[in-house]
Amino acid sequence: SIQETLKSFPDPFSIFYQPIDKNNLIIINDNSLNAQMEYYEDYQGIIKSAFGNFKKDSVEILNDVFKNNDFSSAQKASEIYKILTDDFIKLAVPSSLLEFHKKIIQHYQNSFMIYQAVSQYSYDPLKTYLAVKAIPKLYDEAKEIQNLFKKILEERIKDFNLLKEKKIFFGKFSRFSSIF
Repeated sequence: SIQETLKSFPDPFSIFYQPIDKNNLIIINDNSLNAQMEYYEDYQGIIKSAFGNFKKDSVEILNDVFKNNDFSSAQKASEIYKILTDDFIKLAVPSSLLEFHKKIIQHYQNSFMIYQAVSQYSYDPLKTYLAVKAIPKLYDEAKEIQNLFKKILEERIKDFNLLKEKKIFFGKFSRFSSIF
C-alpha cells in the first residue's frame, strides 16, 4: 500500500538527494580578495539572470498546482533551479569557498529535483507527495546556507577591513535571502 511505501522512506528528502562530485567543479587556488569578490559578483549575476522576474515562493507554486491545476510555475521553478545548478557547477570557485559552493549547488540541485517532481503531479502523484513533504527541508537547507553566506561575508569584510562595503554587500544580496 501507499502508506507502507511511505514508511519505508524515513526522510522524503533523501530520495531527491544526489551528492555533488567535487571533480566536476572548477576550483582555483587563488583565494585573494579579488578572486573572492569576483566569485561573489558572478554568484549574484547568475542568480539575477536565472530568476529574472520569477517571484513565486513554494506556497504559491503549490497553490498553483493543487488548487488551480496549473503546473507552469512548478515547471518554471524546476527550470530555474536546473539552470542555477548547471551555472554554479561551471563557476570557478576559490578553494577557500569550496564547501559553501558545494552546499549552494546541492541546494539548487535538490530544489530542481523537488520542483520537477511537483510539476509532474499528474504523471506521478506519489513522487509529488514525497516532494511536497521534502520542501520544509529545503527551507532548512536555505536558512543554513544564508547563515553561512552571511558569516563568510562578515569574515571577509573583517579580514579585509571592508566595513564600508558591508551595507553594499548585504544590500546586493538581501533580495536573494528568500530564494535559496
